[in-house]
Amino acid sequence: MKLGDHVRIRHEKFGALLFDQQREKFFVVNGVSKDILELMPEAETIDDIVAGLSQSYDSTPEIMKRDIQEFVEELRKAGLMPRGSNGS
Repeated sequence: MKLGDHVRIRHEKFGALLFDQQREKFFVVNGVSKDILELMPEAETIDDIVAGLSQSYDSTPEIMKRDIQEFVEELRKAGLMPRGSNGS
């Protein structure tokens, strides 16, 4: 799973800034979203991200999976992640 090639990430204390170079827009994400973004390049599925986050967050896998799916869909709607990138 990966963001579009036109997206740059800048890590901050509060989370991260995503910069869409095509539309020249910034998007702000919190610390949990930043952690998801850090796991995405090596993850093939959302379940891979859930496994990576389960060590750091006290939540059920089902809730984490739902929240990650929602975040991925937000990235897609914002044009930051290609539709073809695996998010199942």
